[in-house]
Amino acid sequence: MFENMKIKTVGLLIALMLTMVVLVVSMDAYELNKELTGVKTSWVKFNAERSTRYRMLRGLNAVLGYGGMIHNFKNFFIRKDSLYLRKAEQSIATAHFIVANYRTIADAEEQLALNKIEVMLNDYSISLALIEKLQSVGVNADQISHQVAVNDKKAIKSLLLLQNKSLENSYEQGENVLKGSKLQLLNWLRSGMGYNGMIHNFKNYIIRHDEQYWHSAQRDFAYLSQVLADYKKLPLNNDESQAIQTLQDVIEHYKKNIVLARSLISKGKTVEQIDKVVAINDQIAFDAFSAIGRVINQQNEQESKIVTNTLQTLDRGVEVRTMVIVTLLVLSIVAIMWLLISKIISPISYLTQIMQKLADNKLDTIIDIETGNNEIGIMVKTLKVFKSNAIVTLKDAQLIKKIMSSAGEGIYGVDTHGIITFINPKAAQMLGWDENELLGQDIHKLCHYKHLDGSDYPIDDCPTRLAMERCQETEATDEIFWHKNAESFPVEMTTTPLIEDDKVSGAVVLFQDITERKRVERMKTEFISTVSHELRTPLTSIRGSLGLIMGGAVGELPQKAGELLKIASNNTERLLMLINDILDVEKIEAGSMNFQFENLPLMPMVEQVLQDNAAYADQYGVKFVLKTTESDATIYADKGRFMQVMANLLSNAAKFSRENENVEISVVCTHNHWVRISVTDHGFGIPDEFQPKLFDKFTQSDSSDTRQKGGTGLGLSITKAIIEKHNGILDFVSREGIGTTFFVDLPSQAEIKTDELTKDNLASDNKDHETILIIEDNEDVATLLRMMLTQGGYNSDIAYTIGEARNYLHNRTYKAITLDLALSHENGIEFLEELRQNASTKDIPVVVVSAKADETKRELNGGALALADWLNKPIDESRLLDVIQQATSEGKKPRVLHVEDDDDVHTVMAYMLSEHCALTRTATLSESKKILLKQAFDLVLLDIGLPDGSGLDLLEIIERLTVPPKVVIFSANDVSQQYADKVSAVLMKSKTDNSRLFDTINAIINET
Repeated sequence: MFENMKIKTVGLLIALMLTMVVLVVSMDAYELNKELTGVKTSWVKFNAERSTRYRMLRGLNAVLGYGGMIHNFKNFFIRKDSLYLRKAEQSIATAHFIVANYRTIADAEEQLALNKIEVMLNDYSISLALIEKLQSVGVNADQISHQVAVNDKKAIKSLLLLQNKSLENSYEQGENVLKGSKLQLLNWLRSGMGYNGMIHNFKNYIIRHDEQYWHSAQRDFAYLSQVLADYKKLPLNNDESQAIQTLQDVIEHYKKNIVLARSLISKGKTVEQIDKVVAINDQIAFDAFSAIGRVINQQNEQESKIVTNTLQTLDRGVEVRTMVIVTLLVLSIVAIMWLLISKIISPISYLTQIMQKLADNKLDTIIDIETGNNEIGIMVKTLKVFKSNAIVTLKDAQLIKKIMSSAGEGIYGVDTHGIITFINPKAAQMLGWDENELLGQDIHKLCHYKHLDGSDYPIDDCPTRLAMERCQETEATDEIFWHKNAESFPVEMTTTPLIEDDKVSGAVVLFQDITERKRVERMKTEFISTVSHELRTPLTSIRGSLGLIMGGAVGELPQKAGELLKIASNNTERLLMLINDILDVEKIEAGSMNFQFENLPLMPMVEQVLQDNAAYADQYGVKFVLKTTESDATIYADKGRFMQVMANLLSNAAKFSRENENVEISVVCTHNHWVRISVTDHGFGIPDEFQPKLFDKFTQSDSSDTRQKGGTGLGLSITKAIIEKHNGILDFVSREGIGTTFFVDLPSQAEIKTDELTKDNLASDNKDHETILIIEDNEDVATLLRMMLTQGGYNSDIAYTIGEARNYLHNRTYKAITLDLALSHENGIEFLEELRQNASTKDIPVVVVSAKADETKRELNGGALALADWLNKPIDESRLLDVIQQATSEGKKPRVLHVEDDDDVHTVMAYMLSEHCALTRTATLSESKKILLKQAFDLVLLDIGLPDGSGLDLLEIIERLTVPPKVVIFSANDVSQQYADKVSAVLMKSKTDNSRLFDTINAIINET
């Protein structure tokens, strides 16, 4: 029956037996716990109610409050009856006694509270004596009230602290057993009716006629009503019910009488007169409190008997339960052990021995065990298959090991923590360790732990760690590994992450010792340097000799001889240029290139370099044009090296421009003390595949046209190195068939020296350049826009689709956006609305650059989407830069065009409006037409009588503008209704004072 029993069935039987045992034990434990919980709660409650602290607190509340010290103190004050004096003194003496006893168990915090209560008791004793004295000499109650007031605040806080302390002792295992108990509610009733409660505030209101006591009494009435309501929810006997009703009646009596007292106070009655009317018999309330206390004590005694009886019953039940449970456990354990040993432990123990032998490569081990149809039988069959596969795998592993052993490079694998999981003999040999010594070791700590200068190599910078973090192959060509003997050697390493289930599980590292390669490179550098220097001397002589001969030093030369000498001279210059470039590269790599930095005005150098290279431009049939300048720009630079950079950029632009084209040079101050010099050609552009290696040494495009231009392939590499020595940036924008813009960004603060600018500062400043997002699906147009913005000093990103634009906007902040509405298969208008509805993009200025700008603008009825401007294609570069500059400037003011030929009128207007708008003036009709077509304005302040025509002629031009400004006519001439209907306002000179003029213009500007 049990021979083919499956492990699952065995497990179910065991689980069933355990479940039965657990169920029986749990039910018994539940019942026992239930009974014990009741006993515990009753006992803890019983004990808490009799705790010394709680009893003393109850005593203090009783002796200080209702029927105690404060009650008799106030009655003596009002009624001048010595009986109340004696009762008050007795209450104070009793309170002193309770406080003295409380001190024997009080902690430091309670001692401070008791001190404050003692002070209060002493104050009331003194006040009683003073009241008695003042009454004896006939001082009335109102006068006495001002002299015997006692500050109860500290004592009240102290009583509250003692209350909290006493309640802490009633907590048992996180439960407040007194919470909601009759004893607690009784204590709250005494407290609410007594000191700082109902009777206290009631008497104070009668004595002092102060409304704050009226409100405090009303609060006390509400509180006491709630406590009584809670008490009534508990099981009550007849005595308790009558006592609670009595207390409720007394409280209602006080509640009505305080209203009566308020009426008497309003009529000017004295304290004594009021007291006679509102006097209440408190004895019935005192008796009610006593009755409730007696009932609670009786109920506690009953609970004590119940606890005793329950404990006796539990004691007898525990013995019987224990015997039953022990018997059940013993039987279950025996049955479970038999099932486990016979059906699971013995077969698994045998299989474990087999698997251990297989793990030790003893693949000839015989698997001999009786198998059935249960899990053990399946495991045996699986183990036999595993044995067969292991034999095949071992052969494969031996083959892989042979391959790795024969590899000429070091190979090792690591897990995600950098621990070596395998390594080939070549790697171990190069590192100077035995293979087994390296397995399980942290390779970075063992062989890659510091730089060549001895500084620590952070694990976060390790190429292996970076490859696993980025989940991509990483190459490092200049790393250092450390041999076991603490000697270093240079390596070139490639790390490939291992991916399993879309997660990186480790990496494989392949490395080579490149000591010999480094030696060869050093020899090559030294050879180039030596050859270059050795060539310079004879070439200098040759160059000088050729110059003298061609200059006529040996007389007039035959024509053919002159032509040959010119060829020799030109090639000598080319050879010298090559040697100089090679030497510059060698100096840069060796760190020996000298720089003489100084504060230099930028524009004179730019103008000089343009003049010096003009002949070079003529040679290629192009022209250098300086488009924008910054007359005050200053840089901290080496003049010679800066001129070398500019000459290189200009010569490249000239070489690769189309004939009869212009090479445009732009100088723009950006912000954060940066200046941008850009050089733009309209040549063939740089092929996309060549752009990533443009700044590498000895690199040139392979096109035949480029090779015809000549060059060493070192110029841009040298230029980039020089700019970086100036802590600047060299970059470019290019597209085939459009042209190329190279731009140099340099810090323009003359007082900042280069060694004070760190790489972090440089990167930070570059990121702070104002960046524009170009959304354009035509790559040529996008490149043109980018080149225009680059010349204007802006950085830019290109999004060819709305999806790309969303990604850019999610990851980066932009100063402005240019948008083509006619994107392929995408709706630019809907994307505009999306931008304006998104909180993060709604304030970014948007410039529409589209072939359908006017048409779409009219369709949307002007500035419906709050755009910065609408620009038609082909793009007006100057207008684009003007719009972008205005859109990205902080704190933009409304732009107002003042068309006025009278200087004095304009001066007055400028004075009035300068703080409220950016004012531009034109004095003629023709000048106004040009500026309206070129720049965007929010308002035009128009005079009709102009030297070359009527200002009204501008209205037709204004109406045709993409975003027409509002118009205010301010003229000495009358305006017909025909024109008045087309403008925002018409104001007559000499009839309009300054105030009205300003208010009208300011209102229209604000609307705009």
